[in-house]
Amino acid sequence: MRPVTPEDVLAFASLTDLQTSPDGMLIAFVRGDAFKEFGGVTKSQIWIASTHGRTTQASTSRQRADWSARWSPDAPRGPTGVWGSRQ
Repeated sequence: MRPVTPEDVLAFASLTDLQTSPDGMLIAFVRGDAFKEFGGVTKSQIWIASTHGRTTQASTSRQRADWSARWSPDAPRGPTGVWGSRQ
């Protein structure tokens, strides 16, 4: 095992605000880039992952700060039913 480098620390990300879809098949979460900023706010995006762990995809652009991933209660199946707040 090698020591942690400054480059490793700069690549750290945080995962917060996990939300399960109404059908229980998907999880929406906010992935924050700890040391990258957009307009004075930590850069973050909403991601979608399947509960079986086979697929993960970004639901929002990487050029802004998104937070508060939420599912619409009557969401269609798939990532189109998720929404969030944007900086």
